[in-house]
Amino acid sequence: NQKVKEQQLLEKKKEEEEKAVGDPSKKTAKKDDKRRCRGRKPVTDFKLNCRYEGKVVYTKPFGAFIDIGCHSDAFCHVSRLRDDFVENIADVLSQGDIVSARVVEIDRKKKRLTVSLQSDAMIEKERASEQAKKERDLARKREKELREWKELKGIGSDSGGGGA
Repeated sequence: NQKVKEQQLLEKKKEEEEKAVGDPSKKTAKKDDKRRCRGRKPVTDFKLNCRYEGKVVYTKPFGAFIDIGCHSDAFCHVSRLRDDFVENIADVLSQGDIVSARVVEIDRKKKRLTVSLQSDAMIEKERASEQAKKERDLARKREKELREWKELKGIGSDSGGGGA
């Protein structure tokens, strides 16, 4: 009698575990299972500044969505389609085009990728421009702090005085 009860408890636990985990023999994924998209890479498998071949899924006036093997399509803003100005996206891309896209932003929270179709030279130029802007901003901040410090200490051109 005791063995029968133990056997029933074991079977019940096994059934509960199968319900929680899901039957591995079934080929369809549960709707609640958000851990992976079957047959697709998660955002974390992609690397910043690496190029991936992809296919244009669809275009909008503001950009293109490109399938590079991620669980969600990568977005390329119209300003990043070419090195030159793009007035009409249809002149540059159409659905089904195969492109080489460079990952420029990975948003792990929203699980999104942003890509660029610009040349490597243009991206380097953009990166150098951003670095120069950071350096200018830092220099302005230091100058402001120095002015404030001088005002606080009473040092400066308006303090008057002079030598002998």
